[in-house]
Amino acid sequence: MSGIRKAAKLARTCAVVSILLVAWASLMPDRQATEIEQLPVINALAHVIMHFIVTVCVMTGWHDRLSKALPLAALIAIGMEVGQIIVPGREFDMIELAGNLLGFGLGWAFFLSLRRFSRHATL
Repeated sequence: MSGIRKAAKLARTCAVVSILLVAWASLMPDRQATEIEQLPVINALAHVIMHFIVTVCVMTGWHDRLSKALPLAALIAIGMEVGQIIVPGREFDMIELAGNLLGFGLGWAFFLSLRRFSRHATL
């Protein structure tokens, strides 16, 4: 297996693990608010970081299928917050959704800059 294929496989594995962790953190029913969630700025920052990581992993893992990876990462960012509507003890929060989308956007921009840098580095 070539180095690129190994790296892509590792990135896909990281993507799946990060998606599962974000889903678990976002959709756990009837749980008490943690100290982080009680501080709105820190909570929003946590959402940005989580979705930044998910987006970078998804985009890197499926770099050969960006037309599918980009909507998948966006759907995860939106779906994790909207999905809380049907989970007992959880509720939809616009600030958290904004954090998810900011993390998605920053992750996408970071992926694109890495991609541009890697093209220039190999030329």
